[in-house]
Amino acid sequence: MEVELTESSFVENTVDLYRGMERLREEGISFSMDDFGSGYSSLNMLKNVPVNTIKLDREFFNESVATQKGKTIIEHTIGMINDLKLQVIAEGVETNEQAAFLNDCGCLAAQGYYYSRPMPVDEFEKQFLKENN
Repeated sequence: MEVELTESSFVENTVDLYRGMERLREEGISFSMDDFGSGYSSLNMLKNVPVNTIKLDREFFNESVATQKGKTIIEHTIGMINDLKLQVIAEGVETNEQAAFLNDCGCLAAQGYYYSRPMPVDEFEKQFLKENN
């Protein structure tokens, strides 16, 4: 089981939060930080936060790929997350070009309309079974 917490959750009461997270990790629960890059990011925070996965915020990703400087920031952010042995997931991928860029940067997991629109569980099950038979 993985619990997803927004980046802003890590700003206040970090000592109590981290203690609770560590106890739950001992029970086999993993954590992901959602909305990374949405405004509260601190690279210093990444060295202490007990998560397994970092999810790049859709706005952070989409705005950053518009310029070479932004692309460089995304590339190095993904590289740093990989170097920390954390999984990185990009949110809000909508085009083949974005998916290819992320793959080239080492981001091997992504979500967004490029892959699928949201769908009811029963429709997902049918699609999954169809693709895996």
